Amino acid sequence: MTRLSLIRSSVVVLAILASVLVGAGTANASDYTGYPDGNSQISRNRCQGLSPNIVDNPYSGSISVWQFYRNGRGRADIGISASQSIWGYDNMATVRWTNLNTRRSGTLRATLRANGATGGATKYFFNVYTGSGKVRIELQPTNRGALLTLGASTCSDVFTVR
Repeated sequence: MTRLSLIRSSVVVLAILASVLVGAGTANASDYTGYPDGNSQISRNRCQGLSPNIVDNPYSGSISVWQFYRNGRGRADIGISASQSIWGYDNMATVRWTNLNTRRSGTLRATLRANGATGGATKYFFNVYTGSGKVRIELQPTNRGALLTLGASTCSDVFTVR
């Protein structure tokens, strides 16, 4: 076994052990901060995980929903964010939404570049037609670094779309 193979194997084992200790699961509840203007809702449930760089800030992702009159009824802007990284990595995000009244659903995908220079990363999906009512939005992140690709916990919340 070469020295590089041994190092990579050690890093993988450490990553697996750390992900077991950190815990991988689904955080969900209707637990968001709504603002008096009625336009924005930001989930308090965060997706958590290790950075694929291991020696780095841990990954933390979030979901937000913004509604403006320009969008019209049943439409919202969905935002996702990834925390800052010292070394940088790609956050590949899958966002699934389901209108709990109509069962209408959809999937959105994006890749965000998390690095220290930008203080993290944010992606907005504009004017998404979910329909009015209670809408569950789920963020499933996967983080890809130079050596490793690690999943983080899935987070979701139920938002009210006008």
